[in-house]
Amino acid sequence: MDPEIPASESNSCQIDNAIMTPELFVSLMNQFYHKGWMVGSSGGMAVEQDNLIYYSPSSVQKERLRGCDLFVFDNEKLELVRRPPNGKIKESACTPLFNHILNTPDLIDTLLEHKGAPAVLVRNHGLFVWGPTWEKTKIMTECLEYLFELSCELIKHGIPLCDEHLCGDDVQ
Repeated sequence: MDPEIPASESNSCQIDNAIMTPELFVSLMNQFYHKGWMVGSSGGMAVEQDNLIYYSPSSVQKERLRGCDLFVFDNEKLELVRRPPNGKIKESACTPLFNHILNTPDLIDTLLEHKGAPAVLVRNHGLFVWGPTWEKTKIMTECLEYLFELSCELIKHGIPLCDEHLCGDDVQ
């Protein structure tokens, strides 16, 4: 017989429907820092929740980030609605570049052609991952990172990434 869960705890057991908050955002960035995905002040993240886009600042140690350090963009009004109170905290110099990359006709055409694709790897900038919820996006990011690490290990040890009969001669 299963023990009864008190009502006060039952709400805390929900999966895949947590609302993104600045505190949760910085907690995720801290986790990514400790996984080695955002070392030093590198790496960035953005999450949309109820037409608000939370995004990380540039040149800030990700493990020390606080909720008030985030930028918040209103996607409906198309304006920045919150800046960090510390005037030294800046938006990434790459923000216009990322917006350009994500809005290039080639990328848009490719994404439309591959509608189920959960990510794109952009040369010299890294991995962009998206999904219907932040939880599913986080899981996809973790899976892709695992596959990238595994691929690097296979290559390092001279093991082919796939069977040449399946992949042809063009694939390492």
